[in-house]
Amino acid sequence: MPLAIVLIAILFILSILLLAAIANGQRRRSALPMDDPQFQEFAGSLAASILVVTADLDRILYASPGFGLMFGSDPSEVTFGRIEGMIHGDDVEGVHAALGSGRDSPFESEFRILRDGETHWLHMRGFPVPGRRTANRIVLWIEDRSIRKSDELKLAEARDYEVTIGARIQQALLLGQPERAYSTFELASMTLPSQKIDGDFIDFYDGGDEVLDLMVGDVMGKGIPAALTGAAARNAFVRAHMTLADESNGSRLKLKDIVGAAEKRIAGKLLELKTFFTLIYGRIDGNAGLFRYVDCGHTSIVHYEKRSGRCWRLKGSNAPMGFLPAQEYVEYAVPVDEGDILFLYSDGITEATNSNGE
Repeated sequence: MPLAIVLIAILFILSILLLAAIANGQRRRSALPMDDPQFQEFAGSLAASILVVTADLDRILYASPGFGLMFGSDPSEVTFGRIEGMIHGDDVEGVHAALGSGRDSPFESEFRILRDGETHWLHMRGFPVPGRRTANRIVLWIEDRSIRKSDELKLAEARDYEVTIGARIQQALLLGQPERAYSTFELASMTLPSQKIDGDFIDFYDGGDEVLDLMVGDVMGKGIPAALTGAAARNAFVRAHMTLADESNGSRLKLKDIVGAAEKRIAGKLLELKTFFTLIYGRIDGNAGLFRYVDCGHTSIVHYEKRSGRCWRLKGSNAPMGFLPAQEYVEYAVPVDEGDILFLYSDGITEATNSNGE
């Protein structure tokens, strides 16, 4: 290789190294030391406290001006152990775990301190800083979030109160009970809301003699909107019953007519709201030994037949109410004998999981 080319290559490499050294020196000159007045002014303007502590938490190497306001002490007179003594007893273990992980990786932690007889909520973020000539350090950014936390707790309490009231309303308005006992069959019902409030509704209508109409419905979704829709659905069936009873002159109503009359009152509103509910509307006739039902997309009825010792799944063909403006309802009938069991339920049974999510 010619000598001129070698010299040019060496000069090129030296120029790169020189530029890198100059840039590194500029970066060093641009960094403000923590005791610089400009840095102190910047740190003092923050609504937070910046701490630099040794990785073993033995010493506080630096504390910004916000430290005194947050912890009520001069940082020069305080050890990290004294700060630890201010942490709420229930939060000490969590803070220790967070700081322990902070020796190797960034972390976040929320905890309480007790100061002047008051509880303060602090949010802490930590970043490890490996040292070349010194031991590793941890930089902590700590904010007082007491006001925000207080607002969050008040909001949570308000929501809990709303949910509690809503659950009471659901018990009163959505979950009916049979008016009397029957000699040819027995009834049992229960509900366990998945989120304190849901859209399940149950109702019973006495048909005289040994006849009972029953209804089990499930509104799409959970919470207060579903419960309100369930109340509206139940009310639509009550009004349909009353209207048809006045027009029937005492004759027994057909199930498909009852469901159809309720549909006229609520299906259009469901379509506007883009919601729906599934439904089983059934009738037990204890004297005739017959169970009739209309199924609007609900979960299958389980029929345990004592005579054969087998379980049958009863399913209808209609869509959930709110899918269509109107539909022709189909009524089914199955015989029931002494010892048979009819089990009606909502999708809370089929969607239930154990602690492992199975």
